[in-house]
Amino acid sequence: MNNTLVSAMTKDELIELIRTELTNLSTPQEKKYYYGYDGLAEILGCSRANAANVKLSGLLDGAFTQIGRKIIWDREKVLELAGRKKGGRK
Repeated sequence: MNNTLVSAMTKDELIELIRTELTNLSTPQEKKYYYGYDGLAEILGCSRANAANVKLSGLLDGAFTQIGRKIIWDREKVLELAGRKKGGRK
């Protein structure tokens, strides 16, 4: 960032500075970790019941850590494992 005084900037420089700062603020950061069945449902875009069934099926083993009742999902691993086809019709 430039240490130029605002009073020394031209109108165009000021507008450009404001635009770049606003785009930096408005860019949401993607969460890496999600919690519980609600978090898995949010990642997969399904209901909480379907998220529970997917977890219990073993399809996403390795994509989560469970400590007691708390389940922590790694978004990247969930999407990677959910994209793999396993079994199915022949």
